[in-house]
Amino acid sequence: MQLSIRTIAFFTSFLASGNSVLAGVTRIENHCGFTVCATFQNINNDNIGVSLKCANNAGLSQPFQLEGTIKGGVAWYDLSAVDGDPFLNQRRVGYWPNTNCQIVCNPGDKGCEWPYQQTCPNPTDMVLALC
Repeated sequence: MQLSIRTIAFFTSFLASGNSVLAGVTRIENHCGFTVCATFQNINNDNIGVSLKCANNAGLSQPFQLEGTIKGGVAWYDLSAVDGDPFLNQRRVGYWPNTNCQIVCNPGDKGCEWPYQQTCPNPTDMVLALC
């Protein structure tokens, strides 16, 4: 899906182990001067969570990702360039609104990406802001 608007939201609700529920919105804020393509994927292999994959091409090849899961009322999340980093020259921020939880990647910064992770208590929505 191509994003020509500033913000797109993916409404999500999932149950993680420990009887914790994350119900909220996973969204991208596109502050770039170009189209960002995005897709949303559930993570079911070793965690129950979500992955928001973003790229600067319609085929979503080599996407940058915001990944997150929740367990026992605490979320972990990361910014992942494992599959690609088409936004390396832009600012990338992953955050949980209404909390102090955020990961900020300034242009050219790779030290903020996976395997670096943040945890956040009592999270709701999850946001990836680009540019």
